[in-house]
Amino acid sequence: MVFWLTKEELEKFEEEVIGREVNIDIKKVNVNDIIPYDKNPRNNDGAVDLVLKSIKEFGLKQPIVLDKNNVIVVGHTRYKALVKLGVKEIPVIYATDLSDEQIKAYRIMDNKSNEFAFWDNDLLKVELESLKAVGYDLDLTGFSLSDRDFMSEADELLHSYTEKIVIPNYVPTLTKPDLSLLYDDSKYKELVKKIEASTVSKEVKEFLKLAATRHIVFNYRNIANYYAHSGADVQELFEDSVLVIIDFNKAIEKGYVDFMREIFDSGEFYNEG
Repeated sequence: MVFWLTKEELEKFEEEVIGREVNIDIKKVNVNDIIPYDKNPRNNDGAVDLVLKSIKEFGLKQPIVLDKNNVIVVGHTRYKALVKLGVKEIPVIYATDLSDEQIKAYRIMDNKSNEFAFWDNDLLKVELESLKAVGYDLDLTGFSLSDRDFMSEADELLHSYTEKIVIPNYVPTLTKPDLSLLYDDSKYKELVKKIEASTVSKEVKEFLKLAATRHIVFNYRNIANYYAHSGADVQELFEDSVLVIIDFNKAIEKGYVDFMREIFDSGEFYNEG
């Protein structure tokens, strides 16, 4: 096992962080007294109904975190789901041990951290199959039927390279997502900045910047939704770029098989952002 801290740093961490007194008392607060953070950078409206289903099935296992002024630090989606359920009082925890700067950072980190995890699709399939075998409603896992079909059919594609593929039908939401929600180019921008600051030749820089585009992560569910709300000219270009699959024969022609292999090998098959 590799430790990030030296013995002295670990002792200090245990004393100052783990050992400090933290207010973990769970209180119930009237829903009308809770204030959503007006600068929350995370668009979570699309997840509210799913979280609502989760709360109805499993109960509320994570209280909402508030600051001293009753402004939400963590839990905006749970809050919206509970409001939609008609709950009058909501369990909360107050983050009284954090500074204003820490609260802002915590709010961002809580949303960003899940982007660094990815699914082990083989193990995920085992778990889903075990639930399916006992008749459990798999929609309550957060994976819709189209998600599960896509996993199965993409797996078949990667192993057989046949045309026996039924591309999943995504049901579009009522609103068209912002273009910024279709991709995450933070790593790409970081690399380009480093490349530009280097002393290598112009030709090498141009090559490295092209290579850096590999680190742009696409959110294919949002892409499919954006496609559904776009005009024919945009849809045609999305199809040509293999961002959506409408005609499987054309997808083969445009390199879809290699494209899918790249997604699976990267471990970024699902990234909801």
